[in-house]
Amino acid sequence: MPYFTISRSFLLPSFDLPDEERGKLDAFLDILEKSGVGKIIEAATAQETSLGGREPYNPYRLFAAIAYGFCKHSGSVRKIEESVDFDLRFIYLMEQERPSYVTVSKFINNVVVKHQREIYSSIVGEVVRRFSVDVGDAFVDGTKFEANANKYKFVWKPRTFHSWLNAKILALLSPHFQIPPGKKAFLAKEVGGYLTEMGERLKAQGTDPGAIARGKGRRLSPLEKDYLLLQSYMMKALEYEEKEEICGPARNSYFKTDPAATAMCLKADYYSGLGSDMHAAYNIQILVSKGLIIDYMASQEVSDFYTFIPFLDQFKAGAEYSDGSRHPRAKGNKFYIVRGCLRCPLKKVCGAALKRKIKDSRVFEANAEMCSYKKEVRLNLLSAKGIEMRINRSSQVEGGFGMIKQDMSYDRIRRRGLEKVSAEIMLVCLGHLLRKVFGLLDGTGSIDYWKAPEGLKAETMAKPDFKKYLKRKKKAVGKNESIRKGYKYKEKKRSH
Repeated sequence: MPYFTISRSFLLPSFDLPDEERGKLDAFLDILEKSGVGKIIEAATAQETSLGGREPYNPYRLFAAIAYGFCKHSGSVRKIEESVDFDLRFIYLMEQERPSYVTVSKFINNVVVKHQREIYSSIVGEVVRRFSVDVGDAFVDGTKFEANANKYKFVWKPRTFHSWLNAKILALLSPHFQIPPGKKAFLAKEVGGYLTEMGERLKAQGTDPGAIARGKGRRLSPLEKDYLLLQSYMMKALEYEEKEEICGPARNSYFKTDPAATAMCLKADYYSGLGSDMHAAYNIQILVSKGLIIDYMASQEVSDFYTFIPFLDQFKAGAEYSDGSRHPRAKGNKFYIVRGCLRCPLKKVCGAALKRKIKDSRVFEANAEMCSYKKEVRLNLLSAKGIEMRINRSSQVEGGFGMIKQDMSYDRIRRRGLEKVSAEIMLVCLGHLLRKVFGLLDGTGSIDYWKAPEGLKAETMAKPDFKKYLKRKKKAVGKNESIRKGYKYKEKKRSH
């Protein structure tokens, strides 16, 4: 008797959606309709139908299916293609149209990538209006996602090598040309000019610069040797300039597979477990209010220090910002010398980070404006409102990244290039936003977070207990750190 192969015949098979699921999808489409995204997509796809003929697919429903795909699963283009074939929810959204993964990919590259900021801000604005979300308090946090690049194919910015090359070029040119005093750097174009002039001198001596050949029984003149050596220096200068141009002024590395990715150390290192190997990665920033991701940014910066102001300014004005400065060190810092350290009872605490611990003085660097800002921030954080925001930050913005990485199973970027990566992160954040929206629609979600009760008193900053620091035992070395030091010790023994 068959158990699995037996089947029943139906005159009209029923594969309809439940009313509850249909209602949520209709509400989702209504949000997209009232957000104004349709006009953005219409303007972006107008060129495809300008020559006449029928549209190959419904671009508005396709965008809805893509956004829903990032909400319900990983959002890969092949997974979306599979969903529109077999998932009733996607079939309902696409009205039984079945675009291939190539169509989905082209739509993302041609429409979503170019208009990502407008699309996301429009949808967020409609969600905030529909659910009356108060976005007065917002929280910023960042994390690093591994890029889609080959392992260990990164290139460091050749600053030191380039300076050494300039010194070699200067030493080679000095006997032959009058170099301007104080000139230490040479562009490849300048080296090419000197090389051309040196070639003219060789022609005047009856030597063809292009026919110089090394070989047995052929001794090169000093000018011929310098000409060939300068030629190699010019090629190396071109290589270094190209690498520096790809890195730009703010980066020190890039990857050959994805030049926009930067070499970073990730929290979870699946190579050695030590967190010290370099990976191709992007720094992703999100701004969360009431559990909703209301803005995002993909950055090449290794540290969150340099992304904070540009991200806030992008959220405020919708444009990138940079005042040209990278660190407050250059603005109004003062240096103070404190002497008599050898007799100070707090020397063990104060000089713990110094290499030379026997010095009788120490130099401190301080910025009065920065100290006033720190004092103001400290008072704000210790207030009742600050206590409320500190508690909510851990549950909102950290929870946002936790949901993206764990619940949505998104832990690695698929696309390459900063603009495409930014669009992919936008779709991921949109998927997270839609999860919140569907939770609010069916009553399982909430945007209410902890509020400070009335009468909550502000905290006070605890005074440092130096006696406690002096009695503290030496910090125990962790397992990873001990392994790393063991490797370094073995390498030193082998070198000896």
